[in-house]
Amino acid sequence: MMLASNMIFFLYWGIKVYSEIKSTLIKNYRRFYIILCLCGKNQKYDNILNQTIVKEDNDILRENFHETLKTLIKICDDGLI
Repeated sequence: MMLASNMIFFLYWGIKVYSEIKSTLIKNYRRFYIILCLCGKNQKYDNILNQTIVKEDNDILRENFHETLKTLIKICDDGLI
């Protein structure tokens, strides 16, 4: 059981690290990413860059929503609403 949970954790961690590295390559190393990963297709890079920016914005908005929701739940529990 412990081995399975460790494997799941490392798989999840690996996926997150991969997505962070990919995001960093897309944003900071444009030419390297276009040549290495997209075979010189600039239009596809523009689409991927837009998707990456939207995903990061969504993640920030999701975090803000969860923080606001926690605050509202605390206010309701305290009886202030």
